[in-house]
Amino acid sequence: YAKDNSNPYSELIGYDLIQFPVTVNTSNTTINTYNANITSSNSNFEVKDIANEIFNVTLDVFSGRPNPTWTLTKEPTLLFLNKISEIKPTTENIQSYPDKILGYRGFIVDQITNKDLTSKRFEIYNGAIKVLSDSSSYFLKDKDFQIEKWLLQTAYNHIDNDTFNFVKEEMANR
Repeated sequence: YAKDNSNPYSELIGYDLIQFPVTVNTSNTTINTYNANITSSNSNFEVKDIANEIFNVTLDVFSGRPNPTWTLTKEPTLLFLNKISEIKPTTENIQSYPDKILGYRGFIVDQITNKDLTSKRFEIYNGAIKVLSDSSSYFLKDKDFQIEKWLLQTAYNHIDNDTFNFVKEEMANR
C-alpha cells in the first residue's frame, strides 16, 4: 500500500488509513447529526436511534487473559454503521469467525441498547462479517478487510504496541 504522509497513523500501520466519510448516506436522505435514524435498503441492517446505544469493540487475540475492549465514540460509531449499511448480505460461502485457534481471531462489536442488552453482534474476521441479532444471523463480505483494518485503527490508543503490531502482521499475512 502507498503511505499517506498527511496522517501520522498511516506510518504506524503501514498502509493508508481507510477513510470513511463523516456524512451518513442513507437510502432516502443524508444525515449530518448524531441523534438520527440510519436505514439501508441494501441490507438487513437498520438502526432506529443510536443516541442511547453503545458500541463495544473487543479484539479477540488473547488466551488466558482478558481481551482488550473499548467503546466507540459517536463519530466512529456512525462511520462503522455507515460502512456496514453499505454492504449487501451474501449467500456466498465465506469463512466465519474462527472457533478455536490461538492468536488473532478478529473483532467483536456488540451493539448495547439503553437497557444494557446486546441487540446486535458483529463478528469480523478474515473478510467475513457475521451479523447476529435476536433470532437471526447473516453474513456480509468485508471486501479487502476494510472494516477489519479500520477497527484495528480504532484500537491504537487501547492496546499496547506489541499487540497492535502482532495483529497488523497477522492481517498482512492473510
